Amino acid sequence: MSTTPITACKLFKGAYRSKRRDVEVRKIRDILSYLEILDFSVEACERYGKLVNDLQLIGTPIGDLDAMIAGIALTYNETLLTSDRKHFEKVPGLIVETW
Repeated sequence: MSTTPITACKLFKGAYRSKRRDVEVRKIRDILSYLEILDFSVEACERYGKLVNDLQLIGTPIGDLDAMIAGIALTYNETLLTSDRKHFEKVPGLIVETW
């Protein structure tokens, strides 16, 4: 299983916002130790750039961070696991599963 550096950032942001900060940060570190963190490669950056502009042109933007996540998932041919299926289904070619 893998994740993106953007997703890891979002997880840490939530953990540091928690009242039980130390506990939550340790949980995130533990979870991430079992996952491969995919590189935000030049190819993923290019996919992000194209994706964010294409979605903007057709009036269905998803936001920069989620477009970065989608670009990385597309680059590595990964299925995206999310609780926001409707949001990521706007991305052509992205395989989306919910949890």
